[in-house]
Amino acid sequence: MPYPALSLYHATAQSLHTCDVFRGEQRFILRFRKQSAPEEEARRLLELIRNGGAVARICNRVDDAQAIYRALIASGARDVTCVLLHARFPLHERQRREQCISNLVGKESQRTPEQRIIIAGTQVLEQSLDYDVDVMVSDFAPIDLLLQRAGRLHRHNRCRPDDHREPVLEIVIPYDEQGEPDWRRWRAIYEPYILWRSLATLCDGLTDDTRIVTLPRDYRTLIEAVYSAAPVVGRYAGEVAKAEQEYRKTIDAQTAKARSPLTPDAMIRAPIVEHGGRSYIEEETGAEASWQLAKTRLGDRVTLVPVYRVNGELSLDPDGTFRIPTDVPPTLEQMKDVINVAVPVSDRAVIAAYRDEHRDRALRWTWSAIPAPLRGLHPLPLDVQTHSITLNRRRLRLDNELGLVIENGDVDMSGDWFEEDL
Repeated sequence: MPYPALSLYHATAQSLHTCDVFRGEQRFILRFRKQSAPEEEARRLLELIRNGGAVARICNRVDDAQAIYRALIASGARDVTCVLLHARFPLHERQRREQCISNLVGKESQRTPEQRIIIAGTQVLEQSLDYDVDVMVSDFAPIDLLLQRAGRLHRHNRCRPDDHREPVLEIVIPYDEQGEPDWRRWRAIYEPYILWRSLATLCDGLTDDTRIVTLPRDYRTLIEAVYSAAPVVGRYAGEVAKAEQEYRKTIDAQTAKARSPLTPDAMIRAPIVEHGGRSYIEEETGAEASWQLAKTRLGDRVTLVPVYRVNGELSLDPDGTFRIPTDVPPTLEQMKDVINVAVPVSDRAVIAAYRDEHRDRALRWTWSAIPAPLRGLHPLPLDVQTHSITLNRRRLRLDNELGLVIENGDVDMSGDWFEEDL
């Protein structure tokens, strides 16, 4: 049964139906290339639109998107519009950039073939935004995400530059010193086993690092090949088998952990058996609970509100224009302002700083009761001059063009300790 399909189940029978898709079949060229340094990535993007066109560059990590955007700006290229979008912008700035992208390459945009546009960002570029580009350059990702990103290619009817009559999805793969795909910097984001299966599936039928994909006809074939339990044969079969073993070990460990009791009686102040006890804030009252929380979620993130100390008062900006009280809860309008500058962060070292029971008072709100709309949000105190702070050997800096930049001190950010935001 081809995609899209609808399955109807009754008590005594079942039926399968398919339907036409509103866009018809979409054919695009898929090609692979090796990941390069940010400066080379920027040169490649500029070359793609040398004679006009719009290209989107989707990175798996925020810091990679920031580095490529920084290299684009440093190149000094003229008559090129560059926009950066990721989750680590304050909410109001992210919304402004989303509107900018819509104006440039959205459905109602009136861009011409001569315009040169580069949209750099992360996975947020594949979510909810209705835009259209001539070329998509993406870090390698699970097959379903790659196909979703390809849906932004030639999405709307418009006149295309001569160089981009055919839609192209260019997939970037990092390689190690032996010339083999290397997923280490992305393993905290995507399961290596799925990446290996996705790569093996796409390489089947590859000619000169290129293949033709037709959607929606190829959806079911490609996705089922990756997510089925069938063994992989041919190229990368050994890597897939090895990654599957590691994947099964991880699943077994997580299953055992989920089944093990983590805490004694929930109403006593005994420490949690595993990983030690941590104070918990009641969702309803915002006050510290008389018990401790045994969290089952393996991943986590924290939402931070950049704040500044200006003339002894707390402010949402370094000029002291948007001040918030420290002795009484903020008003409704002030709470809206607070939410408007919030930034989600998934870096585990930063999260650990806010999970610490003995963390500095500057990392806590000083109100006696936290208003319901602000529960789950935490202050990020920044220096008025440098717009930065160091937490757990991470330097966090709020940049007008790059968003929240997280730089490592003497900590290796390439492994599992660093978990990326979108």
